Amino acid sequence: MLQFLAILGISLTLLLQPQTPDNAVRDYDWLVGNWCGKTDGGQGFCEQWKKRSDGQLTGQGYFFMNESKKDTSFQERLALIMVNDQMLYRVWLKKDSAPVDFLVKSKSNEAFVCENEKNDFPKSIHYRKSGKNLYILLKGGPQDKEINFTLSLTDEKGKN
Repeated sequence: MLQFLAILGISLTLLLQPQTPDNAVRDYDWLVGNWCGKTDGGQGFCEQWKKRSDGQLTGQGYFFMNESKKDTSFQERLALIMVNDQMLYRVWLKKDSAPVDFLVKSKSNEAFVCENEKNDFPKSIHYRKSGKNLYILLKGGPQDKEINFTLSLTDEKGKN
C-alpha cells in the first residue's frame, strides 16, 4: 500500500507541474517530417515540419500544380509555439504578412484542434495522425465550408 501511495504521489506531482514551452511543443513531435497528398477536391498539397534547435516546430504548407511538386500555387509558413502558457498554431499566409494565430483547444496523443473564431476561414483546424497518414480538416466560415486533406508521410526529415 505504501508503494502504491508513493507511485500515486509521484504521478500527481508530474501531472500537476506546469509544462515548459519546450516540453509542451514536444507533444507535437509526431508532426515532424514531409507529408504529401491531396485535398478532397483532388488538389495536391504538402506540409513539411521540422524541429528547430530551440525546440520550436516550424513548417510550411504548399499546393502544387504537378507531380514534380516544383510548381506551387500557394505557400504558407507554419509554427507551433507556446505564448503566455497557451499553445498556438501560427500561420503566415504571405511572405511579409502578419501571422494568424489559432489557439489549440484540445489535443490527444496524435491529434489536436485549434480555433480562431475571428478568422474568416477556417475558424478551426483539425489535425489527426493515423499510422503514416495525416488528416487535416479546415472548417468554418461561409456556409460552414470544409476542406479535407489526406497526406502520407514521405520521409521523416527533421527528426533529431
